[in-house]
Amino acid sequence: MDHPIPNTENVPSVQIIIPQRQIGRKNDIYIMMVSDVHSVSKKGTYIAIISTTVETQNPEEEIKLAFDLIGPVKEKFIKVIFPLFRFLKDMFQLNKIFLMV
Repeated sequence: MDHPIPNTENVPSVQIIIPQRQIGRKNDIYIMMVSDVHSVSKKGTYIAIISTTVETQNPEEEIKLAFDLIGPVKEKFIKVIFPLFRFLKDMFQLNKIFLMV
C-alpha cells in the first residue's frame, strides 16, 4: 500500500482485531500493518496482513470487510493454508516427536 490504514492517525504500525461477535463469525479477523519504520518495505510503503480462520467455501469474501478497512491496495496476495495444528500433530506422530503445550 502507499498509505497507512485510514483512521489510524497515520501511525507506522497497527494491529486491528475485528471481533467475531460484531460481524457474525465464529472467528475474529486480524489486521496487522507495518511500514518502512520496521525496515520491511521501502520508504513510503506499507504492508498489511489480514488473517482469520476460514469458515466458508469463499475465503476471500470472508475478509472483504478487512480489505474495505485498509483502503486501496497496490498488490494483493491471497493464500489459504490447511490447519497448522493438524499438520503438526500428524508430523509429530509420524516422527515420534512429543509436544507439551
